[in-house]
Amino acid sequence: MPTIYIRDPDTTLAVDTSHFTLRSKGRRIGRIPPMMMERVILDHGVNVTRTALDRLGTLGIPVTFLGREGRVQARLVAPWKPR
Repeated sequence: MPTIYIRDPDTTLAVDTSHFTLRSKGRRIGRIPPMMMERVILDHGVNVTRTALDRLGTLGIPVTFLGREGRVQARLVAPWKPR
């Protein structure tokens, strides 16, 4: 399964009832089914909603946050992977 790498600082990762969504300037620019995600990497300036973080954790999908220089600033990992 692929790594989802979101680089555009104007992008927000959100979630709807069944898919993750990518939004830019208030409009949806893409959808990602959860079964297509193994891990998520967010570049500096990319936003993620609390609901999306909750869903990623529930699915056991780790999230990595990168800083300005592209170095890892933080990583969120669920304590288990239910899949």
